[in-house]
Amino acid sequence: FVVSILYLSYQIMENQFRNEYQKQLSHLVLLKSGIEMDFFYADTIILEQDQLIVFKKGKIARYQFFNDAILKEANQRKDTLYKGECTASFNQQENSNWINRLTLNFTTEKETIEMSFNKTYTPTQKLKKKEIRFEY
Repeated sequence: FVVSILYLSYQIMENQFRNEYQKQLSHLVLLKSGIEMDFFYADTIILEQDQLIVFKKGKIARYQFFNDAILKEANQRKDTLYKGECTASFNQQENSNWINRLTLNFTTEKETIEMSFNKTYTPTQKLKKKEIRFEY
């Protein structure tokens, strides 16, 4: 009788840990799709005072990356996008504070997951940055 109760308890705990891991992975998938959308539709992305600032169609979104959380502020609202161990690294374009790559590493109970996001700037965006003017 005691052995069967222990076995049943073990199965319940194992299912609970598995469900928690699946929940954590689904949060990462949602986070990935949100950041991908911001990167794809952004006019420019810059790094300023340890914040990733996304300019998109006249609106601004700010991402803050901490060792244990990712925060996003947009439309005067702050959200915690992820809570857990995480590191972020950024690549900037030459001679610019524009970001063209963000890499995030998430440490879960079972593994480390890496996500990379790339921003390709169009020639029009690059010309706007240079503010080239022609005078006749």
